[in-house]
Amino acid sequence: MSDAIDRILPLEENDILERLNVYPYAIGAALVFVALHLPYRNVEIPKLVMFTIGILSILAVAALALESHYLTLLILTVYLPFSKVMAGDFEGLATGLNLTNILTGIILIGWIARGALHGSKIYLRSAADIPIFLFCSLAVLSLLRGGMDEEGLTSQIIIELKRYLTPLALFFIFSSNVRTVKQFRAVITMSTIVVILVALMGLKESYIDIGTAGSWDRMRLRGICDQANNMGAFFCYYSFMPLAYFLLVPAVERSRKHWLLAFATFLCFWCMTRTFSRGAQLSFAITILFLFFYHRFTLGLKILTLTLVIFFCFPEYIPESIIGRFTQITPKGRSAEKTLDKSANTRLTHWRGALVMIRQNPVIGIGYGLYQKKAGAYADAPLAGTRDVHQGLLLIGAEMGLPALLFFLIIMLQFFLTGRYLYRYSSDRFTRAFGLSVMVM
Repeated sequence: MSDAIDRILPLEENDILERLNVYPYAIGAALVFVALHLPYRNVEIPKLVMFTIGILSILAVAALALESHYLTLLILTVYLPFSKVMAGDFEGLATGLNLTNILTGIILIGWIARGALHGSKIYLRSAADIPIFLFCSLAVLSLLRGGMDEEGLTSQIIIELKRYLTPLALFFIFSSNVRTVKQFRAVITMSTIVVILVALMGLKESYIDIGTAGSWDRMRLRGICDQANNMGAFFCYYSFMPLAYFLLVPAVERSRKHWLLAFATFLCFWCMTRTFSRGAQLSFAITILFLFFYHRFTLGLKILTLTLVIFFCFPEYIPESIIGRFTQITPKGRSAEKTLDKSANTRLTHWRGALVMIRQNPVIGIGYGLYQKKAGAYADAPLAGTRDVHQGLLLIGAEMGLPALLFFLIIMLQFFLTGRYLYRYSSDRFTRAFGLSVMVM
C-alpha cells in the first residue's frame, strides 16, 4: 500500500503540463458538453454538418495527442459523465463507433507509442490489478455460462458486458498513464469541476425544465444519467472532494474560495435531493456523517446531534424534497399486512428473489444479463414492468456468483485502504483530501 503515493506523486518525466496550461482545453471541452445538453428543446443539426464537426473535433483531439496523449485522457475525463446522454455514435453508423471508444483508442495508441519511442514502462502495477482481472474473468465466464444456458449469446448481452467492464478497463488506462503530480491534480480537479457543472445543470433542469409536474415520479431529476436513482448515486460517489479539501484547510486560513468549495458540495446535495431517490438520500447522509466522524470525531458528533434535533424537534423546517417520498413508504390507511408502498414492496420481492438465485447458483450465478429474464421464476410474488433488483451487490451475486462478489468487495476494500493511506500519510493537502474522498466514495 505504501507505493500509492510514490506511484502517483513523483515527477517521472517532463510532460506537457510543464509547458502548457491544459485547464483552458479541458474546461472548454466541459462547457461544450454542457452547452450541448442544456437547450430546452432538441436542436436539429443536419447530418452532414454533424459528421463534419465530429470528424474535425476528433482530428483536433488526435493532433493534440501527438503532442501528449495525456491531453486526450483529460478530455475523456471531462466527457465520461456526459456519455450516457451524448454518446457521440454518429447516429449508429457502425457498432462500437462512439466518442468513448474513439477517445480511448487515441489514448491507447499514444500510450503504446510513448513506450516505444521513449522506452518508458507502459504498464504500472497496482494493488487492485489482480482482483480486477479476476473479477473481469468471472464476468466473462458468467456471460458464457448464460449463453450456454440460453442456447446462444446475443450481441446485445455482449455489448452490455463490454459497457459494464469499460470502467474497469479505464482504471488500468488511468492508473498507468497518470504519472506526475500535475497530471494527478488536473484529472481530479477537472473531475470535480464537471461534478459541480452537472449539479448546476441538474438544478436548472429540475426547477426550470421540469418544475411542478404534479407527482413525485414526474418531478424526479434524471439528469445526465437519464435515470433518477443513478443520478442520485452519481452525487453519492463524486460530491465530496471539495468538502474534504475544505475540512483539511485550518480555520484561520479559510478564505472565500474555500467556503465556495463547501458550498459546491451543498449544491451537489441539493441536486441529489431533486432525484427524490430514497436510497441516494440515505447513502448521502451516511456518507457525509462518515466523512465528518472520520476527519474529526467531535465534529461528526455535533453534526449528528444537530441533524437529530432538527428531524425530531423541528421537522417542519425539513424540505419536502428530502422527506416527501419517505412518507410514501407506509401510506395511511394500509392494513398491517400491507404497510409498504408499491415501490418498496416490489424492491423487497426482488431482493428475496435475488437471494434465492444466489443460494441455488452460488459459484457462477445464473449468467450475466439474465436477471431480468429469470427474476419471475425466483420471486415469491408477481413482478411487472422493468425488473430491476435495485441492489448492485445482489445483482453481482445473482448473475456472476459469490466468487465474483468477493473479488468485487476486495476491490472496494483496496480502494478504501489506499484512500486511507493517502489521507493519513501524505504531506500534501490536495492528496489527503483525495484520499478522504476516495474513502467516503
